Amino acid sequence: MSEELVNEEDSSFTSTADFDKIYQKLISQIPVNDHRVASCVIYGHYRDWGVQKTCKYYGISIEEYNYYSNIFNFKQRMVKEVSGRKSKQDNIVNFLKVNVGRVVTPVQVATDTEISLPTFYNFYNANRSYFKKVKRGHFEIVNPEVERANA
Repeated sequence: MSEELVNEEDSSFTSTADFDKIYQKLISQIPVNDHRVASCVIYGHYRDWGVQKTCKYYGISIEEYNYYSNIFNFKQRMVKEVSGRKSKQDNIVNFLKVNVGRVVTPVQVATDTEISLPTFYNFYNANRSYFKKVKRGHFEIVNPEVERANA
């Protein structure tokens, strides 16, 4: 397993000669006693990892990471968090409330709300009151409160 990890690491930008030049330039700014932590910050940054992942992987503190990233003028990476079930449902419901009366396909709703197609179909099966079938693969978005009041 560790062999797979090493191979994974070697296949990135960090194994190139260009990275080696950048690394030597950056590490030369740091005293020898602090090379380990500085190296961790450099490698994490050039692997496009966020702060949390770098700190957890290398076992360094967030304060150390921030200190060396400021020295190297690294910009903080914003890592998109995986949203939970409730927030996905809230996103879909908000989208549907804004787009009442519009005819859409499942793919359109999935891309507009940034969810997967299976997630949309699970929502659709559990909440059919938001949709009126127009033809195969096309649905009109309806407001379920208004539909109940009219019925």
